[in-house]
Amino acid sequence: MSAPDPANASSPDDFDFDAWRKLAVEDPPAFFARREEAIAACIDSNPDPQGREQMRAMQAQIDGLRLMAGGPDRALQGIATLLTDHLDALTSHLASLGEEAQRLSGLLQKAQARGA
Repeated sequence: MSAPDPANASSPDDFDFDAWRKLAVEDPPAFFARREEAIAACIDSNPDPQGREQMRAMQAQIDGLRLMAGGPDRALQGIATLLTDHLDALTSHLASLGEEAQRLSGLLQKAQARGA
């Protein structure tokens, strides 16, 4: 019997959890190989080289957390914390960009008022 090929999904909506679970149970080495291929394909699909490097760095952090966690529950907690930290940083950057956009808008309005 051939192992299922769960990595042929073209979008997140096509993700087949049962096929991945079956592969993990029936052929763990194949599961991990397919998992690495799927992750690499996702990262490689990012058109921005800097974005790909950031994704690789984050995946390395996730892999490190998984190795050191000692179990899936602790790994999930560590990954959730990592993602929360990244989301908090993005939120902070977005707030700073918003403030800067408001400042620039004010300067533009002043410049337009002077020119009128």
